[in-house]
Amino acid sequence: MDECYGFEEERFWTLVAKVLEHYQQRFPELAARFSEFDLFVPSLQAEKLTLRKLHTDNTKYHMHEVPNPLYEARKRLHQMPVGGKDHVYDKPNRHFFLRI
Repeated sequence: MDECYGFEEERFWTLVAKVLEHYQQRFPELAARFSEFDLFVPSLQAEKLTLRKLHTDNTKYHMHEVPNPLYEARKRLHQMPVGGKDHVYDKPNRHFFLRI
């Protein structure tokens, strides 16, 4: 997206974090479910699909830990001043618009 559209990866993940946080705030009754699948942890377990196909008998090498881009994006998001240029919040109708 950066090469073709000039939409940097950091900006993309910050936008995703905003949308996810807004969704979580909009549905507080789902808080238990959100904590069950915490999207903002520092790292995630990813599967090495190529190794899985090549070495079907050994599963211990299929997983590895990777940094979670949403974790850093959320940190950046909370360092931004409120009312930043990337969003408009319409309080009377409770709509959230994101500019890309």
